[in-house]
Amino acid sequence: THAHRGDPDTSHAAAISARDLASKHAEAIHRELRFAAVPLAAEQIADRVLLTMLQVMKRLSDLERLGKVVKTPERHVNRSGKKAVKWGLSTKIFRLEG
Repeated sequence: THAHRGDPDTSHAAAISARDLASKHAEAIHRELRFAAVPLAAEQIADRVLLTMLQVMKRLSDLERLGKVVKTPERHVNRSGKKAVKWGLSTKIFRLEG
């Protein structure tokens, strides 16, 4: 979510707030996957970090794009009875700059 150049200052403030919230959600999801030490489905993550499935799925996509999580071959049967992919931590090693 982002504001456009001509948008009011309130729109810009909202965009910053949304970006910060998304970052906090992504951090919580990544931390939960590290803590669990096993792959988890979005539903399992959502239950553990108290977010909605939609919030978790959006952040998992972001984390995947960043190379921090990967889809595993494991599956989970959701409450709906449908199979869902389990997500795990990436095996990539990240070097901290600085």
